[in-house]
Amino acid sequence: MLQPKQQTEYGQKLLALGLTLQTLREAETLEVLLDTTLNYLQEQCQYDFIWMGAYHRAEHKLIGCGGKITKGDLKILRQEFSLSPGDVMEQVVVQQRPMAVADLREEAKGGEWRKIAKQSDIQGAVIFPLRHRTHCLGAILLGSQRWGISTSAEDKAQLSIVFGELSAAWFQLQQHQQQQQAKRPQEVLLSLLGQLHSLTDLDDYLELLVAETHHCLQPSCTHLYGYDRDRHLFWRRATSRAQIAQNRGNPKTQGPEEIRLTEIDGFYQLLLENRAIAMSESNSALKVNGTGRLMRLLGARSLLAAPIFRDRDLLGFISLEGKEPRVWLDQDKHWLRGVAQLAGLAFPLSQMAQTIGQIQLDGELTAKLTRAIVSDKEWKTTLADCAQKLVERLNVQRCFFLLHDRDRDRFEIVYQNHPPTRPPVESPLPILSLMDWRLLETARDPIGIENWLDSSVRPYASELDVRLSAWRDSFIEVGVRSLLLCSTHFGYPLEGVLAVACETPRIWTYEDRELLATVSQQIGLILHQWQLQRQTTQQQYIIQTLQGGLTNLEGDEDENQLEVSILRQIARVLHVPLAALVTWQPGRHQGRVSHEISSNSVLNLDRERPIAVHHDALIQKALAAPGLVGPVSWEELPPDTQEWLGSRAIQDLRVVALRTAPEHAPTGVVIVADVVARHWTNQELELFALLVAQLGRSRRTAMVTQKLLTRKRNMEILNWYKHNLLEELCRTASTGTTQLNQLDPFLVSADGDESQSQSLQQMRYQQTLQQLSNSLSSLSQYLHREQWKIALAIETFSIAGLLKRAMDRVEPLRKQRQIWMKVSREGHFSIRGDRQKLEFIFAELLLAACSRTESNGRIQIAYRPLMPEASTRSFPLLELSLVDWGQLEPRAIEAYQHYRSADLLVPSYVDRAPGLHLVIYQQLLQKMGGDFKFYRLDDGRIVSQLIVPLAPSI
Repeated sequence: MLQPKQQTEYGQKLLALGLTLQTLREAETLEVLLDTTLNYLQEQCQYDFIWMGAYHRAEHKLIGCGGKITKGDLKILRQEFSLSPGDVMEQVVVQQRPMAVADLREEAKGGEWRKIAKQSDIQGAVIFPLRHRTHCLGAILLGSQRWGISTSAEDKAQLSIVFGELSAAWFQLQQHQQQQQAKRPQEVLLSLLGQLHSLTDLDDYLELLVAETHHCLQPSCTHLYGYDRDRHLFWRRATSRAQIAQNRGNPKTQGPEEIRLTEIDGFYQLLLENRAIAMSESNSALKVNGTGRLMRLLGARSLLAAPIFRDRDLLGFISLEGKEPRVWLDQDKHWLRGVAQLAGLAFPLSQMAQTIGQIQLDGELTAKLTRAIVSDKEWKTTLADCAQKLVERLNVQRCFFLLHDRDRDRFEIVYQNHPPTRPPVESPLPILSLMDWRLLETARDPIGIENWLDSSVRPYASELDVRLSAWRDSFIEVGVRSLLLCSTHFGYPLEGVLAVACETPRIWTYEDRELLATVSQQIGLILHQWQLQRQTTQQQYIIQTLQGGLTNLEGDEDENQLEVSILRQIARVLHVPLAALVTWQPGRHQGRVSHEISSNSVLNLDRERPIAVHHDALIQKALAAPGLVGPVSWEELPPDTQEWLGSRAIQDLRVVALRTAPEHAPTGVVIVADVVARHWTNQELELFALLVAQLGRSRRTAMVTQKLLTRKRNMEILNWYKHNLLEELCRTASTGTTQLNQLDPFLVSADGDESQSQSLQQMRYQQTLQQLSNSLSSLSQYLHREQWKIALAIETFSIAGLLKRAMDRVEPLRKQRQIWMKVSREGHFSIRGDRQKLEFIFAELLLAACSRTESNGRIQIAYRPLMPEASTRSFPLLELSLVDWGQLEPRAIEAYQHYRSADLLVPSYVDRAPGLHLVIYQQLLQKMGGDFKFYRLDDGRIVSQLIVPLAPSI
């Protein structure tokens, strides 16, 4: 039974709930709905933070509508939050289920709300979706300053009732607003259907469909793609005019021109099902279909597409693309399906108009003698056919086509038709004056020269025609007297010129000029297409070259391989038979030819001859210049440079220094040479400079990395060695101190002679002190000799003595663990090496073996000379093996065996002791002419193997 006080509180809650629900049912605006809900939450719920947001379906975001905040910025209540796939807010909106968060500040999927929770001092939170049936209208976040949040069943029920009533009323308001503001798609579709009977051009009608669709549904982009069955691809056929105007400066945003089926196979299969296809990043965490690849191609974050069918044949599709996530409504899908069906009806009706237009086009081209331009794909063949027709039609003797060489700023004659008995005009033509260049570029009609020799052919001519005077002599030499020429692109920079010429003076009529203008503009289209194709081919080649070079740079960690790979790329890009690299160490005065790539046997540099870097004229010229030096001929080179270049066949030589930064000294020069004079395009020079710069940076990086690694390894070896010296000193001092402590100052000899006892005592003191002094003296010598770099003191000594001293060091541990050691000898041998360092190495290996061997275990030590066929050295070697049955970390052996090829940035077993010591052993033994191996046998035994040089037998 409820107590009276509880009954009163419960009644008050029910009364407040009833009043709130009544207000929500009667509300006519969204503001009243939200204010009523907020007042109820503030009065009936004890939450420190309340935030209400409306869900924007098209942009997939929440827009703040108000709330309550006790700490923090009030702007949060009106802030907009984009929903990202997987975060808590997106899950609530998409899944339409409440979600509780124990600590919003630390929630991994909290997104922007983590920062807001920290600013507002909010921990526990619960998020409720505002939904009506399957429609999500918004969300409400209730937060508390306490960790976790617990809501009673009674409170949950009341909140569910309030939020449900709020959602229902909100949905009714939205429906009412949509009915008032709704565009009537049926009227637009009926209007488009009515225009089918007046269809004259299919493309115009398709553009109309796309424009209306773009206007009604307001996507970011609207495209219509046609399907080409022969080429197995979709091609862009129509784009909304609003989009074209918006993206005029950036054609890449207009979508790809062609989309191959191999790129969107999943999307193609969905099109064949003849249904609308919707996709958005907003629901990518829950739904996956075959449109993802297409969205990446189109650069869209949301997509709605509908196929275009005629009977059962797929003709294409129309697509709406959004630059932001968007949830597509059913009415959007129905509209797009209707437009796609209208497009399917328009295709058959357009065939008649296309047929009529083709007949008219053929008649026009026939009348203007340009049919060959349309029918021939090969542009040079087109030029030949067109030139022959022009010669016949205009009754002229010659026809030329001039192409502008931008790199050399001159015109070359790529085709000319001339009488068999007359010589051709030599190509290239001389460079025009600035005035004549502007005349050609700005002319809107063909330029006619009636007589280059005499002005009397025209009654009003008072002087000779001096236009294009730079070309005058070239044409007059072959008998040309009159000339009519026209740019292939009126109003654009010069690309090509079409010209006809007579060997007699001639007045060019209007009909002549009109025909040449028409033909030249047609040829200009072909020329432009051909140049674009050639540029595309060149750019693809450059991209492939760069990709190949960068791939080589990524894979070639070795400095020599890196240099050779880039030199090959340079020789391939520039099409030169010789590319070479001259290098030197910073601060050195001599360099050498380190690498050369030569495809001509007569071009071989002298790689053995040293090059005086500071006195060689060619290298100094390259170091003084900011960029490329050349071309340089053989005769310009001094004798010293000619000696190491080695071949008089060099006619064109260019050199550039390897630079990385102004403060960095150059470390080499790249040389390219050819046996003939060459002209390189700007693209080739830019690519050459890029490859050289990349070579310089990569080479310097490799050199610095190698230098630092070498210094690091030397410091590791030196640190290990000095640490062992200190341990040896400590061991000697400890032994001496023990001996001194063991001396009895009251010791008396057996015969009772006190003086003899004191003499014996003094002698022992002196011996012990002498041992300590010798140890300190040796340590001082070692420290003085090996301050920053390890030094090897090679000497000859017995292998037996080495084993004895090392075994004495581990004797206490061996006795403690009761380990049995067996030494197998195959004779008495002396070895050569640094005795101190070898003793440290073997003692550490023996100590490690004893440490990992179980008590009462055993260790085998064996040494034997290596057979000549087992050694790759030119001197005899001794193999000293240490075998134990201990337990070892599984990754130790693998890490040691592959430490040279391992990633330096990834932590490894060999980065620190004891793995690092294994690497140090190998490096020290290799410096002595030997080697070190560490491996495990099939039966589990661990082998530590030292290979040291044998001393020559006397």
